Amino acid sequence: MFTGDRGGEIRHRLARDAAGRLTAKETADGRTEYVHDAADQLLEIRRQRHETDAPEVIRFSYDRLGRMLSEETAQGILTHQYDELGNRTATTFPDGRTQRHLYYGSGHLQQINLDREVISEFTRDHLHREVLRSQGRLSTRQLYDPGGRLKRRETYSGMRGVVTGDVHGPAVQLQWRG
Repeated sequence: MFTGDRGGEIRHRLARDAAGRLTAKETADGRTEYVHDAADQLLEIRRQRHETDAPEVIRFSYDRLGRMLSEETAQGILTHQYDELGNRTATTFPDGRTQRHLYYGSGHLQQINLDREVISEFTRDHLHREVLRSQGRLSTRQLYDPGGRLKRRETYSGMRGVVTGDVHGPAVQLQWRG
């Protein structure tokens, strides 16, 4: 049980099976139940706000390798596709739009797009470390030390601003270049 105090007590009651998997959660907002198969895959989530309400149900299906193939709700079905390396390559939404993940060579993510419109692109060095990520007008650059450890991350917006941060400390600097 989790309890907390924020102007009153908050209680969450959790139930687990013999394998330690979460099977139910009760909160002030309602009850959620989780159904797993023998392979420990989540098959169904049922959420009911009040005892008199019909439960909201999410169902999941998997292929023989354990990869999620679909998520079904009252709003529709999400379907997933994978490549031979097991990378998720496409997710089709209930409205028909498809988000694609493009990989190169040994399975490194190169691009994410939605209906062929680029959302994010990734540039990597000869060791396949991510050195640049772009998301529209936002770009993030990673810098590594000679030992290969991430040393610094810089984020640039289309307004030419830069947020820099040493990944080994709390210091963050904000500079605007114009």
